[in-house]
Amino acid sequence: MLCNFKKINTKQIIAYSILYSLAIEKATAEQALNSADDLFGLSLEELLTIKVHSRLPESDSTIPGTFTIINQESIDKQRAIFNDLGFILSSYVPSLSPSTMTAFNRSTTIHGRKMAILINGVPIDTPLRTGDQALRSLDASVLQSIEVMHGANTLYGVGSSGGTINYITKDTEQDSDIVLSSELAKSAALAHTKNSGSASLVQSLKGSVNNLSFFASAFYEQVDGFFDAEGDRIPSKTAGNSSIGLPESKNINLYSKLAYNWQQQRVAFNALYYEHAMEDIYETVGGDVISRTKATAVRTPAKRNTEDPGSKNLVLNLIYEHQAIFGSTFHAQTYYQDYDNIFGAFIENSPLVRSTDMVGQSTITSRKHGLRFDFNTPLAALFYKQHASLDWGIDILRDKTGQTLLSGSIGGDTWTPFMTMTQYAPFIQFQSNITKRLSTRAGLRNEHTQIKVDDFNTVFDGHINGGKVTFQKTSLNIGLVYKLTDSTDIFAGVSEGYDVPEVGRVLRNTSNTIEFDSIDVEAVDNRSTEIGIRIKQDNFSFSFTAYRSTSDLGLQLTAVPGTDLLTPEQTPESIEGLELTTQYHYNKHWITGGTFSWLEGERDTDTGTEYLSGQRIPPPKVTAYVEYKLIKNALIRFQALYSGKRNRFPDDIGNGEQFKGEVHSFTTFDLLSRYQLNNTSITLAIHNLFNKDYFTVFSQSSNLDRRVVKAPGRMINLTFKINY
Repeated sequence: MLCNFKKINTKQIIAYSILYSLAIEKATAEQALNSADDLFGLSLEELLTIKVHSRLPESDSTIPGTFTIINQESIDKQRAIFNDLGFILSSYVPSLSPSTMTAFNRSTTIHGRKMAILINGVPIDTPLRTGDQALRSLDASVLQSIEVMHGANTLYGVGSSGGTINYITKDTEQDSDIVLSSELAKSAALAHTKNSGSASLVQSLKGSVNNLSFFASAFYEQVDGFFDAEGDRIPSKTAGNSSIGLPESKNINLYSKLAYNWQQQRVAFNALYYEHAMEDIYETVGGDVISRTKATAVRTPAKRNTEDPGSKNLVLNLIYEHQAIFGSTFHAQTYYQDYDNIFGAFIENSPLVRSTDMVGQSTITSRKHGLRFDFNTPLAALFYKQHASLDWGIDILRDKTGQTLLSGSIGGDTWTPFMTMTQYAPFIQFQSNITKRLSTRAGLRNEHTQIKVDDFNTVFDGHINGGKVTFQKTSLNIGLVYKLTDSTDIFAGVSEGYDVPEVGRVLRNTSNTIEFDSIDVEAVDNRSTEIGIRIKQDNFSFSFTAYRSTSDLGLQLTAVPGTDLLTPEQTPESIEGLELTTQYHYNKHWITGGTFSWLEGERDTDTGTEYLSGQRIPPPKVTAYVEYKLIKNALIRFQALYSGKRNRFPDDIGNGEQFKGEVHSFTTFDLLSRYQLNNTSITLAIHNLFNKDYFTVFSQSSNLDRRVVKAPGRMINLTFKINY
């Protein structure tokens, strides 16, 4: 069947999918699909009953802000269509721009600002020298849920000025039978079936023995070429020739968790290893921003002295929990992360390449370890038996990050000096029901950050006299939630966050002598204000939020006149936006829903104001879906994504000013059908159903000829899963 994909047109695809679903309706079934709330996923109450520690409150109706919880069923549906975390998240998180279709999350923001990316509460990003790949630091097959906080918050600290994405991996199950599970998936581009798409295998094992429970999973994926709607190969290095792409790559994800429960206590250990490695055999050539001529891929001989571009991520976690200690619940966590981000080869005329070798690469290396302590103390006795609680604790982190030059590059070993960042942050969060209808939530987080650099000679004959810089910030949040009815809440809140500048880029290219103690970098504070309404009934969910985010400084780095140094822009910024989500269950068969997002941002300049670039602000976005459950164990889903226009810099189009390009609108559609019988499920999905020929938002806004790259055309994916 796969060999004839190219001959099938859109009408045939729709017809075959409907016939496929109607045919299986006649079959008998013994085991139903899990019920899924696609838009909102699990409620927080449900999330907390599956032994996953979260800093969100016990009830979602007490949060004076916007959040999204994506459950496992919803994740699995989207990865069956296109296995990319950027695609999965943008399907559910309104203000997140459509996937870049690369391994980079550059230009991916929430509310127009950077977001903190965590795995089980462990910070994954490398803020001192970011490689923009933390969004794709594991495979979605190991996820139990994704917890997304929109806007600045004090729950997890530095880097969360735009929000927080917390990947929660699969947990063990107490009193569980031993279950082995296998999943096979194969995809192909319909416009070019040969050597296209991907093939993957997931093998997992779970079970328990007495008080001991365990879960283990292994994932392997071989990705071939991606092809656009015209059947032309998409360059794997979509973001440029030193960048990292999704096609022509292999992905490995190994994960295990072991837990022991006794009385009211639990200790658990989990380990995760993820590797993405791209075969560097294609160069990106051509492309023209002004004429919108696409860049193409040209096969090149294997490069000497290079490693496969990609990333490697190792995360180790040891967790202890006690449900009743001094009248509180207690959660302690210690973790270690080892992260490498290997870039593609430099171009031959790069000043970082030896003339004798004609090739070179760099890699960002980060090693971090930390501690997290959380207490939750009930306070109802002090508040006339109204529900009240206090969350308090401290986070401690040590992160050592640098950027080294691999074989073939000049200057020895190091490009960006190794920087050691030490942080500690005590926090306190109070929540109380003031009356039966009015609740309040308020908190403080006192963040202390120190960055230390030793004496260092740069590859451009500069010298850095080592030293320390220190940041200190107290962030607050306060908000109210009022229940108009049992199913309707209105809320308003103010929260603060802050980011640390990318110090590594400030230092690495200097040819001068500088004192690190006196470099002009400051932490960037921001304040987020939200008002909104939430409705949650048995068959209907709706939320609407308006927000405003302001900061006195910007994070974008600009050149210091007369030097080769970079410094954060000293310019105030403001961002405003709207978000809407909705879902309606017509009956036991039909579900429909969608999201809407609009935002815009400006910054002050010496001559007035200007809009923020496309690296920060995506165009308006609308998602919609309709899902029909033919019988209790079969469904068909049709979904759409619309990305709007944005053209705030007409005078800069084609001049190389990054992220000031014109973005045209596009609409894509996907189709999914699934059938489950006993312990076996089969999923047939089609990405870009109508073979839309378009450029991604990232490609268009980048405003660089080499990034004028088309998005994938129509792709079909078949997934087979069995439990035994």
